[in-house]
Amino acid sequence: MSYSPYCQYAIQALVFLANPTKSVPSHTRDVADSSGIPPHTLTKVMTELRRANLVRAFMGSGGGFELSRPAVEITCGDVLDALNCHFDLGLHRVDLCLLGFKRCKSDSPCALHKIRQSFQENFKNTMFMVTVDEFSRFIQRVRSESKDNKTNESFSHNFSHIFTSMS
Repeated sequence: MSYSPYCQYAIQALVFLANPTKSVPSHTRDVADSSGIPPHTLTKVMTELRRANLVRAFMGSGGGFELSRPAVEITCGDVLDALNCHFDLGLHRVDLCLLGFKRCKSDSPCALHKIRQSFQENFKNTMFMVTVDEFSRFIQRVRSESKDNKTNESFSHNFSHIFTSMS
């Protein structure tokens, strides 16, 4: 299972903006620098998030971006839907049949196809229950623990392990 980097960047950007210590809009360069997102790509991501009314943009010297509503009201599913990210566990790929069949699609499924399809649907539903606020609090906790352990892990590294570490 994976999402495109574009979709991952969108969630990372919103998690950055959800930081409760932020009292003013954040510039894209600050988001990019903190999260390791290429600035040009981040500009495109932020434009899409603005169109989806997930962030507000402010122009001028004090400009930047902020969440359009509280982070507890924005789910990861909202973000992924806004960017047309696919909740895909490889069901469409012929080469990913768990039983090794050459063709495993909805029109010619293997015995495990419905189980995989159910898992994919459950994962999609879960993404609509997890908020940007929860991710943000998790990242803050990991950073705090990293400082306590005297390690310096990047935001991107912490973010990539978020699903395996949340409990």
